[in-house]
Amino acid sequence: HRLLPEGLRAEIATEDGSVGHHGRVTELMGDHLSRGPWQVFCCGPTPMMREAARISAQHGALCHVSLEGHMACGFGVCVGCVVPHPSEAHPYRRYRRVCVEGPVFSAEEVEWT
Repeated sequence: HRLLPEGLRAEIATEDGSVGHHGRVTELMGDHLSRGPWQVFCCGPTPMMREAARISAQHGALCHVSLEGHMACGFGVCVGCVVPHPSEAHPYRRYRRVCVEGPVFSAEEVEWT
């Protein structure tokens, strides 16, 4: 914890309860987000980021997610790393390329399926 700025503390969550909170890290979010205007920065498994985005939205907090995609070409030509963008209407739904337009997105920019 020596690397944290003054007044901040880290909380650890483990699903097996071996260290810190016994459960998922997303279970800690609601209490923290209700205490102030926060921004959430998240990376990890998609289901966890989906839940973090949901909880952040419930509390009016901005949430940023760092996505991983299979980046075959790395510069957007193959379109192998795309994620659906919710604001585009069907049938011509647009996608965002993780390798070019990401990898960090606002959680609102991702259609969490």
